[in-house]
Amino acid sequence: LALFAVIVSFLLQRQMAVGVYLLAAFLIGHGFVHVMFVAPPPASPNTPGAEFAFSVGQSWLVTSGAFSPQVVRSLVVLLAGATIVGYLLAGAATAGLVVPQTWWPVLVLGATAASAGLMLIGLSPGLALGIAIDMVLLWLVLSRAWSPLQTTG
Repeated sequence: LALFAVIVSFLLQRQMAVGVYLLAAFLIGHGFVHVMFVAPPPASPNTPGAEFAFSVGQSWLVTSGAFSPQVVRSLVVLLAGATIVGYLLAGAATAGLVVPQTWWPVLVLGATAASAGLMLIGLSPGLALGIAIDMVLLWLVLSRAWSPLQTTG
């Protein structure tokens, strides 16, 4: 992932279109990974990747007794949907496809906020990579290190 980030950064700094499309694909892919929050866990705990499966019942919001599993499940579905749609639209804006590029910062910030909410609800060491990705995306927008508008105008 770090090598991918270096390559994309190199390509974006040189305003090469392939970098833009790789970033767009990454945003879309990062969004779809959040399906894990609403997908049922694997049938067998020995299934590869099962330790990363999210379970509403294991959320600290439920185990602390703060909220019922139904309330947390509803919140998770809402945040996962917002994250997936947000990153899908952000990917389209990145590539200049259908979605206005001027929407890019708001879309990335919104999707990242929804993603961070999911990470907070899950609060698992297995989510550390997702948190790191969200932090880098947040930095990218807030620092204005890159935006699709820099490559088009």
